[in-house]
Amino acid sequence: MEETYLTKIIVLSKEVYREADARVSAYSLDRGRMNLVVRGALKPASKLSGHLEPLNEAEVMVIRGRRFDYVGGARNFLAGRFIRTSLEKTRRAWTALYLLDRAVAREEPDREIYFLLKDFLSRLEKGAVAEADFWLNAFIWKLSARLGFTPELEVCLQCGRNVRAGKVFFRPAAGGLVCAACHTPADLACPTPLAAWLKEIIFRPGQEINYALPPDGFFPALQKINRAFIKHHLAIDFF
Repeated sequence: MEETYLTKIIVLSKEVYREADARVSAYSLDRGRMNLVVRGALKPASKLSGHLEPLNEAEVMVIRGRRFDYVGGARNFLAGRFIRTSLEKTRRAWTALYLLDRAVAREEPDREIYFLLKDFLSRLEKGAVAEADFWLNAFIWKLSARLGFTPELEVCLQCGRNVRAGKVFFRPAAGGLVCAACHTPADLACPTPLAAWLKEIIFRPGQEINYALPPDGFFPALQKINRAFIKHHLAIDFF
């Protein structure tokens, strides 16, 4: 008798596999990132394919195979249909899925990451398009911290002095702030209000994202810091 198990997943990506099958990458509540084959997914009469599109949250029955596990049944909880009606929301959602798919190792479960992604997609679906960029940036910082890339935001990485006041900079390679006296031309400007916002985002307890917008006028600086930080530590360039 084939071994089966039930798990909740959020689908990260989907690709053609063989002639009529599909392979999905998903993040499971209790099994971490996993690859699953959906047999017959490309056939018009497939009952599973629609449940297992990227952005969907579903409960799946998984059947263990010799070479791969495959989906025996599925039902949706979160379908992301309102995200898909907005090009801007869809782009931010796919960025988050791509980052998680690339950055997280297979079969290393972390319930915090699962609920962080679920919370991000739920709020993106219900919220305003104009704030989608801020939600994505908050998700990226929370995820990075969960993966062990928590930046130093209290003291200068080089001299150890407090950096809560005055002009400060962000050093992507080292992963944290440096003071004006220690900064180099390669460091990025990080005004203290923006540093305080990052600290609030990263260290808020639990998996929920703090969606308070960063201070006015600081979003370009935030984008530069994000891009450099993620590119250096996760080898991903997507902004």
